[in-house]
This record gives sequence, C-alpha cells and structure tokens, in this order.
Amino acid sequence: MLGTQPDYSILPARVPATVRHLVRRCLEKDLKRRLQHMGDVRIEVEEALAALTADAAPGPADGVATRGRLRRAVGAIAVAVLAGLAGWWLAHRSTSRAPAAVVRLSISSLEPLSLLLPHGARHLAISEDGSRVAYASANRLLIRRMGQLEAITIEVEALDPFFSPSGDWVGFFGTVGAETGLKKVPALGGPPVPIVATSDRPSGGTWRADGTIVFATTGGLYQVSENGGEPRLLVKPDPRRKERAYAWPQFMPDGRSVLFTIVPEDSIEGAQVAALDLKTLDVRIVLKGGTAARYASTGHLVYASGQTLKGIAFDPDTQQTRGDPVSLPDIAIATTPDNGAAEFAVSETGTLLFITPTEPGELRRRLWWVDHQGKQEPLALAPDRYANPRVSPDGTRVALDIPGAKRNIWIWNLQRASLTKLTSGPTEDLLPVWSRDGHRVFFGSDRTGNFDVYSQAADGATMARVEFAGPGSQMPQSFTPDGTRLILVEDIKNLSMLNLARPDRLEPLLHNEFENRNAVVSPDGNWIAYESNESGDRIEVFLRPFPNVSGRREKVSTDGGRFPLWGPKGSVELFYVDLDGGMMAASVKLSPSLSLGRVTKLFDWEKPRRGPARRPYDISPVDGRFLIIKPDTEGSGGAINISVVLNWTEELKRLVPTR
Repeated sequence: MLGTQPDYSILPARVPATVRHLVRRCLEKDLKRRLQHMGDVRIEVEEALAALTADAAPGPADGVATRGRLRRAVGAIAVAVLAGLAGWWLAHRSTSRAPAAVVRLSISSLEPLSLLLPHGARHLAISEDGSRVAYASANRLLIRRMGQLEAITIEVEALDPFFSPSGDWVGFFGTVGAETGLKKVPALGGPPVPIVATSDRPSGGTWRADGTIVFATTGGLYQVSENGGEPRLLVKPDPRRKERAYAWPQFMPDGRSVLFTIVPEDSIEGAQVAALDLKTLDVRIVLKGGTAARYASTGHLVYASGQTLKGIAFDPDTQQTRGDPVSLPDIAIATTPDNGAAEFAVSETGTLLFITPTEPGELRRRLWWVDHQGKQEPLALAPDRYANPRVSPDGTRVALDIPGAKRNIWIWNLQRASLTKLTSGPTEDLLPVWSRDGHRVFFGSDRTGNFDVYSQAADGATMARVEFAGPGSQMPQSFTPDGTRLILVEDIKNLSMLNLARPDRLEPLLHNEFENRNAVVSPDGNWIAYESNESGDRIEVFLRPFPNVSGRREKVSTDGGRFPLWGPKGSVELFYVDLDGGMMAASVKLSPSLSLGRVTKLFDWEKPRRGPARRPYDISPVDGRFLIIKPDTEGSGGAINISVVLNWTEELKRLVPTR
C-alpha cells in the first residue's frame, strides 16, 4: 500500500457491517467525524461487539457453545481490525511528522509502445492513490499493482489510458470489435466496455467521482457519463484564434473546472494551458508555453515544456500561478511535437511516473524495394518517419506522408533522387492516393476539424482543393481502374464510394456492424478486396463483386490477413500480410468466373498492429517489386522502462515553494 490512503480490501469478507463502518470512521477525511484516539476506537469496538452478540443470540437449541464461538470469531475480527488500524495509524503519524524520503526505481522491460502512430498519444497512467499503473503497449493494455511482479493483460490496442477516481477502472481509446472510441475496463481484468463511439483523433480523458468523464478529440472537449450515452460538446477549437486542437484534460479537485491544453496551428512551443469552467463554459488561460498540465495536491501545476518537466505554484481557487516556473532536475520525458502528448503521470499520493525520450533512431524508417524472392534494395532516401508510401501510375515517383509537428504529403522522385514537400496544411495531411493519370494526389486532411478528402496537383503548381467534406471522418483508399470513382473509408470502418462526376454525395458500399477497411478494386473493375472482422474477431481478407457487393463473398486469407493489394495489370495475384508479418500471395482467376487458388508466403516482414492501420506498402507497376517500410536500425522500438519516483512531491515542494 503506497501513500496514506487505506486499502479496504484487506478487511476479510466476513467482517460485520458495523465493524466496517467503524473502520471508515477511523479513516474518515472529515476531521469532525473521524475517531481521533485509539482509546475511542476500543470503546466503539466493544460497544459494536456487544450489539452484535445481542443481535445474534442463538435460540435455546444452540446452547452456550454457539455463543462462545460467535464471541471468539467476532473478537478475532476486532483484534485484526485494531491491529491493521494501528499499523496504518503509525505509518500515517510518522509520515505526517517528517517528509518521506524520495525513492527512485523503475518498472523495466515492458513491451514496446507503437512508434508509428499517426498522432501523438500518451501510454502511461497512475491511479490517484498511487497503487496501480496502466501502460499501453503497441498491442496490449497492461495494468499492474505496485509491488506485484505480474501485470493484468488486456488484449486490446489502447491509447491514452486514465484511471477512475477509485482506481477500479481504466478508461482508454481503442477499437473493440467493430467499434472505435472511448472504452473502460476493470482494473482487475475483464472485457472492455464501450462508453461512446468516436472516429475523431483522441487526446486524453479525465474521470470525476460522480461518474462524469471529460475527453478530448479533434472535435473539442466532450462530456459523457461513465455508463455511456450521447456525449455533450463543451468547447471546440477556434480557428480564428489559430487553435488547432484541445487536448489532455484533467479535472481540478473541486470537480467544477478542467485543465486542458490548447494546441496551436503553428509550433507546439506556443501551446497554452487553460481552465474550463464546466458551469459557464468560460475558458481562462492559465499559463503559456506548456502542455499536458497536471495539478498536484501540493499546490503546483506540473507540465511539459519540450522534453523538460516544469513545476509552478498554483492556487486552485483563483486558478492563478504564482512565481516563475522551475525546470525539475533529473527528469526527461518523451513528448510529441504535434499535440503536446507527454509521457508522465502524478498520483495524489506523490508518486511520479515517466518515460524518457525515445532515441531518434527508434523513430526513423527506411524505404526498400523487395522482390518476390525477398531480395532487398534500399531507396536512396535518408531515414525519417515515413508512412503510407504510394507509387505513381508510371512508376517514377512515390507519394508518402511524414509525421512531425505537422504532417504533410511529400513526393520522392525516383529518377532524380529528390524529395519535395507537396502539401502545407496547418494540421494533418496524410494517406496519399494517386489519380489514375498521375496528375493529382488525393489525401485526407483535418484542416476544418474533421478528416475530409482533398486533392492537389502532383507538381505542386496549385493549392489543395476540397473533393468531399461531410460529417464524421472520410479517408481515401484507392481508385477504380477507370479513375472515375474513389473508394473511401468513413469513420474508420465503413466503405463508401465517391463518384468524381457527382462529388456532392457518397454512395455506401459496406456499412454494417463490422470493421471494413483497406479496399482495392480488381484490375478488371469487377471485384473489390478488403479486410474485415465480419467472420469473427480475427481480421481476414475478403472478395466481393463490385459495385454490387451483396452478390457474393469469398474469404481469401487462410489464417488472418491485412492490407490486400492487387498485383500489376495482367497479374492474377492478390497480395496481403498475414497476422505474423508474412507477405502472402493468393492466386486469383477473375475470368470467365472467379476462382481462388493457392496461397503462398513470399517473405517475412513486420507483424501488423492490432487496431486500425492503413496499408504500409505498395507495388511498382513497372517491375512488380514491393515498396515497403522498415526500421532504420534492427531491434529498434525495444522494451520500455518506466521511471518511478516515490514521494516525489516532497522534492517538488522543496524546489518550487508555494509561498
């Protein structure tokens, strides 16, 4: 048990309700109601025992022996309760007389986190009493009680975990089944429970004692019950003030206001920490030049400034800072330049957790040509955080997006070995798709808050234009062979089609309760391949007629599969990646009727992520080689160590005086 908060779970299940009530009176936060002396405790125990034995007096047939057993049992419980209270009391008294020693340790060799997320995310949380830690690895959510070696494992890809006030639940963002959004899971393990569906980019959440949750997405700050229901939009970013997003909310102790980060359109160095009054919805700027602020019970704000953790005195009543911020020594935290995500957490009992910055080499990736026999050849392109490479129809250029403070589309000229920036949006431009003639690049962008479909001339001669904008999220997937229709994914799970001759509306293809993504139309234009979990929890690759998708369904993958892609024109193969990272080739005969042949492994690559992801490879139309992305350094993205500092707020009080 860390800190001074009692753990009622140590009481035996058979302890009577009256004795349990006594324990709570001994530990009552309200000083007027709390029993103050051990003598008072003993008197109360004796009175409770007298009442218990009187109420439970046996009938004549039970005899004196039964009364004796009852008294001995209740007496033993009382002794145990008194002993436990005495131990807690002594610990509490000793820690209140002198500052506790600051202790530094680590939770080591945890599973690696995902380094290829399209946006900044937090992977770390601690319960308010400091007794539990939650860590979101690349593929699982790990919940560990302090002092225990083994963690409880939840098989789900999770982001931005946060605890309920009691520490009994962990909230997170992720995909479970076919639904993407805010979930919760018991801290002792169990199936995730959906709270609210959302396809917007998440940026953290916070949980109040009455069950209210405030969470952040690219749409703004929302409020919802822990039991689900329709979320209420509280506030949203104002583009007129060059606000790009609101992120990383935290309830203040009074529960009436929430701290959050205002992410600017330009550099994250201009971010601000603000307070939202939940009654009036007024926003007040608290400090500038920081992100992901957390209020510490010592009367401080702790926040990230770059990779530095800073502290400043803060009055929660007036919501004003006092004095100058102080850079806290011996702490370097991993942060992201796009939305100010910061890998640290502080409990009310004074425990600090943080993850140190990732080495640059662990983030960098290289592009490689790989033939069907697995022979590799690197592109003459410097390592960077490349994603979603797409080869132009004539095979001379590669469009890709590069995450950073802003995410943009770039063009690599294979003949001239030169890299040119194509887009310059204020937010994220990603997922490039070439038009069939190679003159334009279509992509997704959240310039107006939601992800809509844009396009821009491939030579950059003209600015980007909107191709389709609607409620929710729309991302381009692929073109039909004739180039007249664009396949889209809506809200991360539904497949639709945009006819460029009638761009005012979308035509639904696959809208159901399943996850349907990464769709590509066959070279003859008669079939559509896609990935889906429609046959169970495992994602498989399927084929359906196009555009009449309800006419037939065939499963192509044999044991799970992701990221289907047809071979070059004239090919009779459909490629995909199996769940162990093998590049697979399925023989497909399209005419005069559909016929599926053998599936063969070509070479081993990378194991796919669990959650939503776009196809991370492409095929050259010139020679049929695969264009894939690999880490720059073998073994990158290794195990993670979480640094733990017990009683850290004692050091914070010393370094940052509140008066």
